[in-house]
Amino acid sequence: MAEFKRRTLAEQLLEGKADTNAKPSGDDLESRLDRDEAPIWHPQPGEKLIGRVVELEWKTGDYEPHPLVTLVDDDGNEMAVRASATVLRNALERLRVQIGDKIAIRYNGERKSQAGRSYRDFRVVKDQKAGEDFWSLAEEGNPPF
Repeated sequence: MAEFKRRTLAEQLLEGKADTNAKPSGDDLESRLDRDEAPIWHPQPGEKLIGRVVELEWKTGDYEPHPLVTLVDDDGNEMAVRASATVLRNALERLRVQIGDKIAIRYNGERKSQAGRSYRDFRVVKDQKAGEDFWSLAEEGNPPF
């Protein structure tokens, strides 16, 4: 008799077998409660993080409200990314990052704007899904033209 192994949503996403539109079951919620929270990513310039989004939530505290994005890499390691930097938050919003998306984030370090203000610079890319309707974005007013 084959042994049954209960897999977490993160494991299912890594295998490409999870329904990213389905609501988590009670078992998934319970396993999430029992896990430690993912460590927060504190990148150094040039550092990259690549993984599949397994959790999105709004955080508040000492900063203005910002997204907290939890990624799982190909080895099953989780890392949480605080999108409190304007450049990072805008990139995640522009790409419409959702649970199940595979993304890559690179921290480029501190930069100076033309006005002389310091900011934290990031680059974010997202795997385009097959069949994703790029041109429907124009109907929603998203392109810069």
